[in-house]
Amino acid sequence: MFSFVRSYPLPSFVLLTYAWSWLCWIPILPRISANPFESEPAVLMRFLLGGYGPSLAAVAITGLHGGKPAVRSLLGRLLQWRVERRVYATALLWSPLVVALSVAIHVALNGTLGFVYYPALLWVPVMFVVVSIFGPLGEELGWRGFALPHLLSKLNVGGASLVTGIIWTFWHAPLFWAATGTSISGAPVTAWAVGLYLVSVTASAFVFTWVYQRSQGSVLLAVLAHISLNGTGVALGFLLPELGASAGRQIWTIGVGVLVLLVAVTYPKWATHKHVVSEG
Repeated sequence: MFSFVRSYPLPSFVLLTYAWSWLCWIPILPRISANPFESEPAVLMRFLLGGYGPSLAAVAITGLHGGKPAVRSLLGRLLQWRVERRVYATALLWSPLVVALSVAIHVALNGTLGFVYYPALLWVPVMFVVVSIFGPLGEELGWRGFALPHLLSKLNVGGASLVTGIIWTFWHAPLFWAATGTSISGAPVTAWAVGLYLVSVTASAFVFTWVYQRSQGSVLLAVLAHISLNGTGVALGFLLPELGASAGRQIWTIGVGVLVLLVAVTYPKWATHKHVVSEG
C-alpha cells in the first residue's frame, strides 16, 4: 500500500477522498434534510465529516509521501496571506459579480424575483463564516493544496484545471440524490443537470487556478474563493426567499454561461503564467 501511495500520490488521494466521503454520505442520503442543520445529530455529523474528505485525504497522503515536513508545508499554505490586493478582490468578488450579472439578465428576460428581504443583509457575514467551516476548509487543502500542484507538474494550466474540475464535480455525486449539498440536490438528476453542474464546477476550477497561480499557491486564497462561491448562493436564497425553483435554475444556467464566457475571454491572458508549488 505504502509503495503505491509513494508511486501514485494523486490517484491515492482521489481514491481515499472518494472512499471517505462516499462512505460517510451514502448510508444517510435519505435522512439528510433540505436544511442539513435540521437533520438528526448523527446524520449531520456524517454529512459534515464527508465534506472534509479532500482535506483529510490530502494531509494523510502528504504525510505518507513526504512525512511531517511536507504536512507542515501543506498546512502552512492555509496561513499564506501575503498576496496582491487584486487577488484578494478576485477571490472574494468573482462569484457575487457573476451572480449579480446573472440576476440582471434574468430580470431583463422578464424573469421574476419576488420581494427582497433586506434584513438578511445583516446576516450575510455570519453566513460566510458558517460556509467557510462547512465546505471550503474541508475541501481546499485537497483540491488546490494537493491535487492542483500535482497536476500542474504534469499538465498545462488548462489540462490541470479541467481534470481538477472533473474530480471535484463527481466527488459530489452521492449528494445529487440528497435533499441538499449541490445545485442538483432536491431536483431530478438528469443528464442535462449533471452536465451543467460539471461545466459550472469546471469553469469555477479555472477561476480557482488563476487565484492559485497569482497567490503563489496560497490555500487561504483558495478557501476565500470557495467561501465566495458557496456564500453567494446561500445569501441569494436568504435575500430572495420567494425565488422559485424554475427561476433559480434559470439564474444558475445564465450564471454558468456568464462564467464560461468570462473564463474563455480571460484564459489566453493568464494561462501561460505557471507557478507550481513544491509537492513536499
